Amino acid sequence: MKTPVMQSEIAIKHNMEGQGILYFYATPDAASDVRQFGELEQVIHQDFYKLEVDARYNFLEVVAYIEAYGKDAQ
Repeated sequence: MKTPVMQSEIAIKHNMEGQGILYFYATPDAASDVRQFGELEQVIHQDFYKLEVDARYNFLEVVAYIEAYGKDAQ
């Protein structure tokens, strides 16, 4: 059996649109790239993050950016 391979550098686990918060798994480089959109905090373990999106950004646009992250390179 083949070992599973990571499909994306970043993946949203919980989308809390009403509160402007995202929880996601990410490589350190990918997490650093989304830091610009708000308050980024590492939670639980090293690859899991919480992003409180800055209200100056459209929350759904940030979600779309994260969902598309790295897909152009594939």
